[in-house]
Amino acid sequence: MQKIDTAGSKQTFVPTKKTLIFLLLAAVPSLLGAAAVSSVLPLISEAFPDVLESIISLIVTLPPLATALAGFFTGALADKIGPKKVLVCGITLFSLAGGRPSL
Repeated sequence: MQKIDTAGSKQTFVPTKKTLIFLLLAAVPSLLGAAAVSSVLPLISEAFPDVLESIISLIVTLPPLATALAGFFTGALADKIGPKKVLVCGITLFSLAGGRPSL
């Protein structure tokens, strides 16, 4: 990945260990969410016997699909306002939305 500074010269971005750990931790919630939900799909099917199992299985499929589609928009937004602002807003929104059910 390359960055262009204001002088116009190209600099190569080399991620630090801290950056790689942060990116790994940022990916964990979506992976854990799918694993947690997939284990209770049979119980959800029993609770909603009139709903097709293919519809219930979308509970696991749709969140990653939405994340992938949102990636295009967040990438464009990061180009406009900066990646740090987008990341901080995203983590804040994720934390608020994730903590809301417990209130």
